Amino acid sequence: MKECLECGSTSIRFEKNIRAFICENCGFMITRDEYYKLRDDEKNSRKGKEENSKELYKWLISKKE
Repeated sequence: MKECLECGSTSIRFEKNIRAFICENCGFMITRDEYYKLRDDEKNSRKGKEENSKELYKWLISKKE
């Protein structure tokens, strides 16, 4: 995790005993599993948008031919 999801601070530490990322600036805490799920959901969302854009592009090109 590069920056806090709440305040944007880059002062993040990982606590092994509770398996969580903690922002040293605002105290926001997220477990490793929660963070990875959010990250994966975001990646899947971006993939879906890219696929939709490609389909729209193909459709637009087919209409011009």
